[in-house]
Parts: sequence; C-alpha cells; structure tokens
Amino acid sequence: MALASSTAFAGREPFSTNAEVRKEISRAISYPGAIQHSNDVEFVLVSFRIEPCGLISILETNASNKAFEQYVVQKLESMNFEGTHGEVHHMRFTFRSQDI
Repeated sequence: MALASSTAFAGREPFSTNAEVRKEISRAISYPGAIQHSNDVEFVLVSFRIEPCGLISILETNASNKAFEQYVVQKLESMNFEGTHGEVHHMRFTFRSQDI
C-alpha cells in the first residue's frame, strides 16, 4: 500500500488530545514491504515533539533495523499537526513480517 509522501492536516480541526495525534500517526505508518529485514518482528522507538508550526522534530530513536528507523522518521517528518504542539511524545512501532 503506497502512502502519500506528505501528510497535511491543516484543513482539520486542531487535534485536541495526544491520543488523537497518536492515532493519526499510527494510521499513517504501515508495514513497509520493500524493506529488507532479518527478523520476523522489527521495532522502532521514537521520541518527538510537535513544534508550534505543526512539524514534528525527532528527539531520539532506537530501532532493531536502520531501514525501518529511517522509514518511520521520514513518515513522521512529512506530517503536519498545525494547532497542536508542546509536550514530548514517545511511541513504539512494531512491524511483524507478513509471513508470520
């Protein structure tokens, strides 16, 4: 499934809760089928902040696979959450092989 390279939410009402932000991010990041992996399960941990302009700034990452890490960072940096900013978010993305 191909996703647009940039996801903008400017036409929507501002996200009122962190749960809404996390839900929207989870929807935008799916299994990247073209990435080579050696494990049945890969993970990416990421800490980020939404800046006043709505863009996401990555603060820290940790991943079992650099390609998955780059994929998640690229997706997050392409998103825009205008009207929502402030605290630091911590998310874990788990990617399970479709062969399991």
